Amino acid sequence: NNEDMSGNIFVSDNVYTFAIILNSYFSNVTASSVNLSFQGIYDSLDLERSDGVIIQGITGNSYNDYTLESNTTYVYNVMAYNGDNVPTTTIIQTSPFTTLPVLYGVEFSNVQTDSITLDISGVFDSITLFKNDGKFLILYPLAAANSNTFGL
Repeated sequence: NNEDMSGNIFVSDNVYTFAIILNSYFSNVTASSVNLSFQGIYDSLDLERSDGVIIQGITGNSYNDYTLESNTTYVYNVMAYNGDNVPTTTIIQTSPFTTLPVLYGVEFSNVQTDSITLDISGVFDSITLFKNDGKFLILYPLAAANSNTFGL
């Protein structure tokens, strides 16, 4: 019971169902997208991605984020809301995941009997090249564009 300034007594009949997120997980990770799924009792969700992007008003139990950078690790903070737009008292955090690397292309140049130059472009941390004699070379770290000459 509450009393207002005039001495009138009133009863608040606002009863809220707490929104709760029981579980979150991700699937279908590509170089630029991820599917996030949620289990719980809620009417809508807000997501805050680790790079500062905020996505509001998600309804349903999944969300596809198509705005990711390749070869980048992301974490989402998730806030659930009930039908009265009252948020949960706890923000959960998804497990971290990393989008896939991208190889844009490989160009061969300066081909000699004992060496070759490869111009490699993409977004990746490392790359492994296999030669036809079964030997392999591991190159790391490589930037988005890199030129390397290899002995044959």
